[in-house]
Amino acid sequence: PPPRATEYLGAAVRARERLILAARTSAAVPLAALGDYLDGAALPALTKAGFVREAGGTLWVTRKGRHVANAVCVRLFRDSFEKGTIDQLEQPPKMSSSPEVTT
Repeated sequence: PPPRATEYLGAAVRARERLILAARTSAAVPLAALGDYLDGAALPALTKAGFVREAGGTLWVTRKGRHVANAVCVRLFRDSFEKGTIDQLEQPPKMSSSPEVTT
């Protein structure tokens, strides 16, 4: 098989990527999956403006919000960006010390 690389994504990046993908596909995202990275203060304003909906512990970007999905996602994670927690690098899991042999 050809060589390949593995990218490790920390919890903050996974949460952000999950919301960005959902924003483009109208999929619902459990609020729990977004963890502490979601800016809860932004949610009421975005809901009132009709960009997102929240129900039953899930969040989704509306049709109106999909037209400005990047801005919606940035706003939902703004608090984490300002605190500097969204992009903190997390260490990948420890790998075994023996090198992998590929042929």
